[in-house]
Amino acid sequence: MKHCINCKKDSPDDATECIHCGTYLLDCSEGETNYKNQEYGKIRGILIIVAIGRILAPLIMLFSLKSFYDALFTQSGLELIEKISTIGHAPDFKAYITFDFYECAIIILLDLIVLYLFFRKKKIFPKVMIAFCVVMLLEAIFKDTMLSSIFSLGSTLRGENKALVAPLISAIIWIPYFTRSERVKNTFVN
Repeated sequence: MKHCINCKKDSPDDATECIHCGTYLLDCSEGETNYKNQEYGKIRGILIIVAIGRILAPLIMLFSLKSFYDALFTQSGLELIEKISTIGHAPDFKAYITFDFYECAIIILLDLIVLYLFFRKKKIFPKVMIAFCVVMLLEAIFKDTMLSSIFSLGSTLRGENKALVAPLISAIIWIPYFTRSERVKNTFVN
């Protein structure tokens, strides 16, 4: 019999998933099953990096948002807004600032939801994390396009020359990890 780490019940030896709760069961001898399932059920290994990233992401976003608006409302930032107004881009720039503020607030909220799902080891977390990676990539593309259309600058306005690279690398790394990892399958079971 194989022992499930989630519901603590036994399933037949030939089962790949728990017949009671659906948790993925490792293929090993009876003596090893409980130990390996318990080890895989913990937040360890690469998931530590995910935990650190999910904790730091809202803090970094808040700091970035504060830095941007602090710089915007300095004398040089106000001069930039006045200069933009004189060349006819003020409505577009105001739309960008408004979009940026609300978009950052929504991303911080989504990040907190992802963080909650992660630490509660919810079964839906891997799918939500994959969706979050895709949303962050699309958001970066949209913002860069919006800035390009306003200023013909791309992401250089806020000094984010890597605005598209970071979410792309994140998606390339985390999407395969969350779809294939044994640890992910055995950790997020609630």
